[in-house]
Formats: sequence, structure tokens, C-alpha cells
Amino acid sequence: MAIVLGIDGGGTKTTGVIARANGEVLAQASVGATNPNSVGLDKVHEEFGSLFKKLQEIDDKAYRQVKHIFAGIAGASHPETAKEIARILQSVFVKMQDNDTKITPHEEDVRVTVTHDAVSALYSGTLGKEGIVQIAGTGAVAFGMTKDGKEGRVGGWGHLFSDHGSGYSLGRDALEKVFLSYDGHPVETMLTKKVLAHFDVKKEPDIIRAVYHQGEEKTKIAELSKIVFDAAELGDVVAKDIVAKNGEALGKTIHLLIDKLFSDKLQQHGKIIVVLVGGLFHRFDLLKEYIAKGLGAQEKTVVFNLPKIPPVGGSVVGALKAEQIEVKEDFVSTFKATLE
Repeated sequence: MAIVLGIDGGGTKTTGVIARANGEVLAQASVGATNPNSVGLDKVHEEFGSLFKKLQEIDDKAYRQVKHIFAGIAGASHPETAKEIARILQSVFVKMQDNDTKITPHEEDVRVTVTHDAVSALYSGTLGKEGIVQIAGTGAVAFGMTKDGKEGRVGGWGHLFSDHGSGYSLGRDALEKVFLSYDGHPVETMLTKKVLAHFDVKKEPDIIRAVYHQGEEKTKIAELSKIVFDAAELGDVVAKDIVAKNGEALGKTIHLLIDKLFSDKLQQHGKIIVVLVGGLFHRFDLLKEYIAKGLGAQEKTVVFNLPKIPPVGGSVVGALKAEQIEVKEDFVSTFKATLE
């Protein structure tokens, strides 16, 4: 049975999984960030070296039998960047050194596919088939792929320009309402009390220091999305309006991508799988009606999918697909059962 390696590389963490074609996980490990736009290619090279060393130490036999590496890497959408990362993966995987101790090279050259991380996220829900993935975590982007391989995206241009429907967007909207209320605007909301408690400060101006003085402002603001959902669930009108606004933005994003990629399929009365990936969809129960509103008439054309395996599982699927190996029905249950 074929053995492959799937990699999900992001701006914070990178995970690798060696698995059989039936989904059985033989080795898994995680290292630091491998987004080349964030850490640079030298750091990417170093992290892949650490990842492969860990995987080989767990199961050396499986490591040597890997036939294909499929890596979904954040920041690898440009063809030249993907090509450079593929070269790094090939060289580091086949021959590595650790403190001048040579690790025996792979028996033969391994085949490598590098793409951006949205492909892995898509495959985690569609298991290699066409569809759309809406990612909504700290940031937000929609990516789609047709059966014949045509790709498209909407959004994901960064928090300064777009990212509507993201965790950052919800958190920023919450802070806006908190400071409007502080300035005397007629805004009544429990968000103020919750945000102050979150940052462990007594007055609204102290929030500025809490957000900006230790870096990672974007992540800190995105974390407030949880507070917005909690307040909305408790009936806070302001929080509900924020959820509604961002949920509709997600629906409109998906709508635009459907129009770009799947107009022919709609004419054939087909259904489109929309995979929902990211922390915001832990509260899909609160977002669903607003996403549907943003979709409008397109709501009837989609089937939402909350994937049962993480994106690294989608990378394993991508490797099998590249090897023209069919992903069978029991793949998901086997992968889940054997993943730590």
C-alpha cells in the first residue's frame, strides 16, 4: 500500500503526517512556521529539516517508503515561490545532516507537489474533488477549484484591505463599538465589560496599551471574536449586528466565487460543496443564517461541509490524488482514528 507525506504549513505552525493510502497515520510531527513571506526561505529550510528528522525518528521504515510529498503552504501561491519550496523539500527530505551525522538518504527521489494551504483545506472536506473552501480564522479567504482544475479566489488580501468575515474583522468591529460607547455615542452593549475583562484592564483607554505594546496586534484583536459570539448568544443587539454583518460578508464572498467558477455547473443544476474551515466556524450555528442571507439565491446551490479531518489530512489526500490513487470511503474514519 502506497505511503505518502502530507504537510500543512502556516504562519504559526507546520504539521507533517506520513500515512498509508487507506488513511492510516504512521508518523506525525509539528514544527514552527513555514510561510516564506513571514519567516524567509532560510527558516523554511530549517523547519523542514526539523520536521523530517522528527518523522524519521518516529518511523524510519515508513519515512523511506514515502512516494509523494504534498505540501499546502501559506504564502506559496506564487509559482516561483512554490518551485523554490519544492526544491527545498526535495533536497532536505532525501539527504539531511544533523550535527555532522549523516541520515541515510531516501532510497529513491521522492515526488513533490507544493501549493498554497487553501488547497489542503479544500481537500480536507471534498477528499480531492472540486468545490469551494471558505477559510475564516484570524483572516478570511475563499478559494475554489473546478473539476477540470480551474482555480479562483475571493478575498484574503489582508486585514488592511479586506478580510471581512474574519476573526480580526469581528474583533475590530467590537473594539469600534466599545470606543464609540466610551466617547458618548448611544451604544449600549455588554461588549465593553467583556472586552475590559478579557484584557484585564479597568478603563477603555487601557485597551490600547494591552493591544499594541507586546506585538501580535492582529491576533489579539481576532481573539475578541469569541467574545462577540458569546455576547450575541446572550442577546446583545450590538454583538448580533456584528455577527450578522460578517456572516453576510462570508456569504457574499462565496457567492462571488460561485459566479466566477461554477456558472456552468449551476446551469446543469449541480450542487457545489462549500467546505468551512477556521475557528469562526466553531460557531456556525450563529453564522449560518447570515451566510445564507449573503448567498441569496445561491443558497440553494451549495452544500456546506464542516470537515472531519484537519487540513494536513487534505494534504495527504492531495498526495494520493497526485499519485492517481483513489481515496476510499473509509479514509476519513481511519485517519481520525490513527491521528494523535
